[in-house]
Amino acid sequence: MFRNICSGIDFDAASHAAYVATSDSNEIYRVDVQGTDSKFVARIPNATKLGPLAFDEVGRNIYVADVAAGAIYQYSMATKVF
Repeated sequence: MFRNICSGIDFDAASHAAYVATSDSNEIYRVDVQGTDSKFVARIPNATKLGPLAFDEVGRNIYVADVAAGAIYQYSMATKVF
């Protein structure tokens, strides 16, 4: 399904979706786990190599680690800002 290397994933139980980070393109995707649909969410242009990802259902935030730079990015689903 992805042409990129998946490096992190977490699940949103409320919407039955998974959020996936890619380490080679520094992008985040939303995957409908009940179907085959995947949608681009965001790209972190300053990231070096994305790794583990965590989704906060209550706050609607995605946290993703940049394993090469030793940083953690927070992406707000509400404001679409890092």
